[in-house]
Amino acid sequence: VVELKPGGKDIPVTSANRIAYIHLVADYRLNKQIRQHCLAFRQGLANVVNLEWLRMFDQQEIQVLTSGAQVPISLDDLKSFTNYSG
Repeated sequence: VVELKPGGKDIPVTSANRIAYIHLVADYRLNKQIRQHCLAFRQGLANVVNLEWLRMFDQQEIQVLTSGAQVPISLDDLKSFTNYSG
């Protein structure tokens, strides 16, 4: 059991406090639960890239750099520019 706030395990969720509960759950899952994983990722990234360099990009540019552009992939293009065997 994870208390989302002090004494939270003893507070029933009601229609009056459900929005506050949803915010607490979202904060826990999106921030606190993954904090150690994010710190480890950041440390590993810092071993490869100077983190100051990332400041020159906005979030959309970093998304493209890490995941690639969101463009359709042509199978014919892949075949023409790829060497494969087997």
